[in-house]
Amino acid sequence: MEAGAAGTIWAFDCAQRGQDSAIAVEGGLKLVFPATREGLLGAEVIHAYDLRADPGEERDLALDLGAEGDRIGDVAARLVRDALGLIESRAPISQADLDAADLELFQAMGYAGKGD
Repeated sequence: MEAGAAGTIWAFDCAQRGQDSAIAVEGGLKLVFPATREGLLGAEVIHAYDLRADPGEERDLALDLGAEGDRIGDVAARLVRDALGLIESRAPISQADLDAADLELFQAMGYAGKGD
């Protein structure tokens, strides 16, 4: 799990919800998204729970958004921007500039191909 902006907790490939899920918890609101770039970009909320009022996650707010719809939509859009900032590459791979010692270290850990 990672802490994002404003104390948000993110979990990707969560065992509780399945490998294709991304979960964000902030201020008592738990949102479940598809763990794909497209799902995140669309701020597609699969499940939503108010953990303060419903700690057992028995009432899925995503099924009947009603009055909560605006709040969930606003939070989801902001959280998605935060999540994409966490998972998007900071620079193209071609711009990685490692000296020979660092490259050898990464290769020893299995992270860099040998001459690839």
